[in-house]
Amino acid sequence: ARLWNTVGGASLETQIEHTGSILDTGFDRTGERVFTTSMDRTVRIWDSATGDQIGMPLWHSAAVVFATVLPDNKRLLSTTSTHSSSLWDLQTGQPISEPFAAHHLHIYTGPRVELRQTTSLSSDGRWLAMASAADTMRIWPLLDPPIPVPSWLPRLAVNIAGEKINERGSIVSTDGRALGAIRKLLDA
Repeated sequence: ARLWNTVGGASLETQIEHTGSILDTGFDRTGERVFTTSMDRTVRIWDSATGDQIGMPLWHSAAVVFATVLPDNKRLLSTTSTHSSSLWDLQTGQPISEPFAAHHLHIYTGPRVELRQTTSLSSDGRWLAMASAADTMRIWPLLDPPIPVPSWLPRLAVNIAGEKINERGSIVSTDGRALGAIRKLLDA
């Protein structure tokens, strides 16, 4: 993908690249960042002035078909091809919710329905709606996190769960040996 200046028609020198097809793109609320979603199971955030990638890719378990930045400009909502959505902290690049999932993976009623058309965010960013099979819809409240997510929390969750998503988007087991180091960090 490329970023274009709509006034002069020139593009940035830096190309926005994924290892799979780009499926969706958009800007944050200020226009300073642009995001792309891809078949490579990532959302990537880019500086819209330079085209440089900001932070690490946001890894998912399936192709990411849709994303939008919430009105607070601090969180991103992404939806995968398996019809689950996740909230991400744009500052830390960490997930801040368990995935929101519809009852059924396949919700298509005809060839004209695209998966991204089945996920909607309210204009105030407080509600997520997802269409699902059998003419039903699920609605979830998106609560504001009370504090920024501590940097140690995702590491703790991965070690307690015993699994994590690696750089390739696959689920792998963890050995849990980092729990001692995390405990020392929390005690300090």
